[in-house]
Amino acid sequence: MEYAIIIVSSVTYAKRVEKECEKRGITCVIGHTPAALAKKGCSFMVRVKMRDLKNTLAIIDMLMLKTFGVYRRKGDGTYDLLG
Repeated sequence: MEYAIIIVSSVTYAKRVEKECEKRGITCVIGHTPAALAKKGCSFMVRVKMRDLKNTLAIIDMLMLKTFGVYRRKGDGTYDLLG
């Protein structure tokens, strides 16, 4: 299954997104950014199914949070930059 990985700057931001996603029935996983995507220091990721990406990005906009990249995790474990 393909997933979207959204990079945010802190665990606090990731938890805020997770809380709002749960309210809307969107399943997400938060955690440390995968090493292959970590560009500078410590950051966190919110992982959602590709079908939930648009709604999750709308939540992030509503919360006025900045993202540091949106990636698609393909079935073979590689990543494509989406934005």
